[in-house]
Amino acid sequence: MLTSDLDWENSAKSFFFEKDFGFAEYCFKRVCRNRPSGKLWYLRGLSFKFQRLYDSALFCLRRALAYDYNQGLIMYHIGSIFAELGDYEEAIFYLEKAEGIGVSGKRARIKKLHVYLKYNKIKEYAEEIVHLNPHKEQGAAGVV
Repeated sequence: MLTSDLDWENSAKSFFFEKDFGFAEYCFKRVCRNRPSGKLWYLRGLSFKFQRLYDSALFCLRRALAYDYNQGLIMYHIGSIFAELGDYEEAIFYLEKAEGIGVSGKRARIKKLHVYLKYNKIKEYAEEIVHLNPHKEQGAAGVV
C-alpha cells in the first residue's frame, strides 16, 4: 500500500520505466500535486510524449523547465514534439536551444538535420553539414 509521497514517487518511476504509462500517470498526478520536482514533471512529460499525447507532454515538460531541471534535454524533447506536430520553426528553435546549452548537443543537431530533411529545407541541411565538418568546405573551396 502506498502511504507516503515517496512511495507514490517510486511507484510512478517504476511504472514509467516498465512502460505502464496508465499506472505511472495515476501516481505522477498525485506526487506532482503534493511534492513536485523537475525530474517528476520531466518523466511525466516523457510518459505523455511516448503515448503521443503531445499537448500534455508539452505542458509537463514546460513545468520541468520551471524547476531548472536538465534544460538541454527538455529543450530537445520539446523540439522533437514540435517536429512531430509539424511546427518546423518551433522545432528548430528548441533544438537549437538544446544544442546551444550543450546537453544533448549532438542529439539535438542530428534531430535538427532530420527536421530540415522532413520539411525539405535542403539549403539549411547543407549549411548544417558544412558546419559539422568545416574542413570539407575549405578543401572544396581550394579545389574550385
